Amino acid sequence: MALILRGNGVVEGLTDLPAGSVTAADLASGAITSSALPAGSVLQAIQTTKTDNFTTTSTSFIDVTGLSISITPSSTSSKILVMADISAGSSLNGYSIYNLVRESTNIYQGTDTKTYVGSHIEYSNSSSHMGTLNMCYLDSPATTSSTTYKIQMRVTSGTGAVNRRSGSDDTSVASSITVMEVAG
Repeated sequence: MALILRGNGVVEGLTDLPAGSVTAADLASGAITSSALPAGSVLQAIQTTKTDNFTTTSTSFIDVTGLSISITPSSTSSKILVMADISAGSSLNGYSIYNLVRESTNIYQGTDTKTYVGSHIEYSNSSSHMGTLNMCYLDSPATTSSTTYKIQMRVTSGTGAVNRRSGSDDTSVASSITVMEVAG
């Protein structure tokens, strides 16, 4: 039988459902909670967009202002899907190194002991160059406390930039960080 959702909120066709199924009464009463949803369901989604620019000459990792976001998981078994889209610029022949961080813990980076370690690295052979970095990581924070995810960056030399070219302040683009709580 087909399900029909009427404009007044009435659902028709929910009869003879197996035990544990969602019923029309559940929908009408708002009784469906996040704990009733199956694993893999998205429970909440939050996004922060950075539209201004950021530059640094720091050779140690620092927070990128405006690219942090907090989420409070509803269960310790929940996973957090973190996605970042970063518009990046680097100085001529310089590296800008980016890290995805939960609170103060690096959660997504290479493990080999190398000269340059991070979640992503932007290299430029021109101060006019800009690149787009994308990160996607499924984290298991195992908490129901507010948890902050953020982007940090450093440079090897020169200037690193977010949302503009490093060599000239004539560009304005956007970056974002998005988190989704996924039922575990």
